[in-house]
Amino acid sequence: MISLKSRLANYHARWNVKVSESEALGQFRNRALNALDRLAGQFLLANPELSDRLSYLLGAKLPFMFKGGMRDTSAVILRCLGATYTQNDQFYSLLDNAASMTDLTRVLQHIFWVLEEGKFPHMAELSKAVDQAAQDSPLVGIRVSARGSGAVVYPAGVRFLDDRVINDTVDWLASYPGAAKQFSHALETFLAGQKSDYRVVLDDLRHCLEQFLRTFLKNRSRLEKQGKPLQTWLETLGVEAYVVEMYKSFLFRFCDYQNANVKHGDRHTGAEVEFMIYLTGTLIHFLLQVERRRGA
Repeated sequence: MISLKSRLANYHARWNVKVSESEALGQFRNRALNALDRLAGQFLLANPELSDRLSYLLGAKLPFMFKGGMRDTSAVILRCLGATYTQNDQFYSLLDNAASMTDLTRVLQHIFWVLEEGKFPHMAELSKAVDQAAQDSPLVGIRVSARGSGAVVYPAGVRFLDDRVINDTVDWLASYPGAAKQFSHALETFLAGQKSDYRVVLDDLRHCLEQFLRTFLKNRSRLEKQGKPLQTWLETLGVEAYVVEMYKSFLFRFCDYQNANVKHGDRHTGAEVEFMIYLTGTLIHFLLQVERRRGA
């Protein structure tokens, strides 16, 4: 069956409908709010302290207060009547007032963090619903993936690569928390779209791969010194010799690029940084696949 996003794209092309960035933002925001309301609304009603936590993390103003410190009674009454969101509810208002896609994704990521802290039990279902909302929204270049008890918002690329390289890597790194934290932070920082932060993204990717290999290979070697241990491990598992040499070559080039551009310069472009994200995911993904197949 043709996807909703494809149907919308075909309709827009057929009728020459132009969707502005602000319209696309509004459409995605409404779809994301619908998913949040449907899947997490009752949980948020039962845990009102999470709104304060969200405000604190984002540095946002608290909802309207009376002098005595009581919350806006209209919001309380509406909550009691079963209305999940009101104009003064932080989860609604912060999403609704996001002025750009960068702002919106920042709020979304913080919402996922707050729900994770609050032990929300349906994170996988919620992240899948918000991810579908993004896919169904024209011009929205993000994806959402569950990671353990949380979720990560990251830039969208090629669907197959996202599903197999990024999503799988994010999921499988749950057993490598140090590397997982660095990889997730790299995705989140790149999504923010600040060129001045590209060096931070590359640094995160280097630390992610280094920490992963140290744990995976059970050694304390620096990234540049992992070629020989990797070759031994891959050959022991019967990986074809050309693939072993290719993997080592990619790893060495990864280190060369990092040394030239992270330690000694600031010349990286968005396309290069995105390539390094996929390369890091691919290098990790391949090793985890070989490991899983050995245990199958």
